[in-house]
Amino acid sequence: RILSKPTSLTDKEYKKVKKHPILSTKIIKRIPLAQKLIPIIKYHHENYDGTGYPSGLKGSRIPIGARILAIADVYDALTSRRAYREAYSHNKAIEIMKKDCGKKFDPEVFKKFVQITNFIHRKHYGKNAKLRTRAVFINYRDRDNKWK
Repeated sequence: RILSKPTSLTDKEYKKVKKHPILSTKIIKRIPLAQKLIPIIKYHHENYDGTGYPSGLKGSRIPIGARILAIADVYDALTSRRAYREAYSHNKAIEIMKKDCGKKFDPEVFKKFVQITNFIHRKHYGKNAKLRTRAVFINYRDRDNKWK
């Protein structure tokens, strides 16, 4: 009910929402094949400047997968319809997210995200653009965890 609420969250509701990375890792911990996902899920709400949650990690101390998921998660939230607003376009979402580059988001990862998503949108994938954007971005790193 909280996530579909048409108004701002109360402090109590926001505290509840902030527990989801820890609760999610408790669930995922039971799945042997998903162990590598635990730090990604647990830390995807950490901010690059250290102001996030649950642990207040900063910069490169945040696992790279969590830094990628943080960007993809915000992009998905902005480009999805919510109870309180319509979905933003790709360009509007990028414009909004640029304001948080270096604060919430790793600047290098965000730069790559913008390059990839702009490429996808130039190709005009239509309705499937958002889905393909997520898949391409998350799979963009090579086996050595280096950006291609």
